[in-house]
Amino acid sequence: METKKNLKTCKNGHQFFKSSDCPTCPICEEERKPKDNFLSLLGAPARRALENNGISTLEQLSEYSEKEVLNFHGMGKSTIPILHKLLAEKKFSFKLQQAIIIDNKLNEIELYIEQFPDKVQEVLRNIRKLIKKNAPGAEELIAYGMPAYKTHKKPLVYFAAFKNHIGFYATPSGHNEFQNELSKYKQGKGSVQFPLDQPIPYNLIERIVKFRLIENNEKTKKLSKKTMN
Repeated sequence: METKKNLKTCKNGHQFFKSSDCPTCPICEEERKPKDNFLSLLGAPARRALENNGISTLEQLSEYSEKEVLNFHGMGKSTIPILHKLLAEKKFSFKLQQAIIIDNKLNEIELYIEQFPDKVQEVLRNIRKLIKKNAPGAEELIAYGMPAYKTHKKPLVYFAAFKNHIGFYATPSGHNEFQNELSKYKQGKGSVQFPLDQPIPYNLIERIVKFRLIENNEKTKKLSKKTMN
């Protein structure tokens, strides 16, 4: 069934047909559309969302984080990749990504965490804090698309968030050492899934991290002795 469209007249005298109650005049929108800056490349709702927040240049846009921009009324997720591209072309970026360039790996992890719901973010930050507490000298980076930690240039542990669980990766040796306690969770070779609807076993994770730290240290010591001999 074809939707009925009503003839409307805007305050500037333009006539147009619309099937919804939206009062926005498409002719006025086209006339007010910028001709010579990045806003001209955006759809009307996204353009209005930025303009309503006083943003008319890419430099002004770069003062906001991606999350802040997404919270603007009228801004859709589909516009974010376009904004990323436009910012990058002029050597700008969203605020949090600028921090990555300055602080490198530290905020690279934080950016990963920021993309998840608040409750999941809390779990991820707890795990990160636990790892950094027990392996303060570990190198922190993104590897295979997830937060990763290394000591002596060897993998220590990894973690990642999914829709229904937290993935924790401590290499096969780490999982073999704690196989009895991990047996109640779904596992793969060198990986385990902690369901988000169940308590996260932070104490167990901490013990695994400590074990892997000792294991890496001992392997490095043995390698050093062999090299000396």
